[in-house]
Amino acid sequence: MAYGLPAVSFDCKSGPADIITHGVDGLLVEDGNTDKLYKSLDMLMSNKELCQKFALKAIETRKRFSIEKIASKWQQLFEELSN
Repeated sequence: MAYGLPAVSFDCKSGPADIITHGVDGLLVEDGNTDKLYKSLDMLMSNKELCQKFALKAIETRKRFSIEKIASKWQQLFEELSN
């Protein structure tokens, strides 16, 4: 996503759903379902229009995770904890 590419990931507990919005900037598939992962990757590679749509949204998503935004969130957290 950092390079403007759509992401395809297992929807596991470690947090991909906190970054990827299924059907908007990428695809989430049932954790461990390799067949669904393969089919999702194949679908994106076969559908250039959908891939480009997701890619544009991935760029927007990337902005939410810029170093400036993340550093600001950490600073805000530390300020809240120190008060």
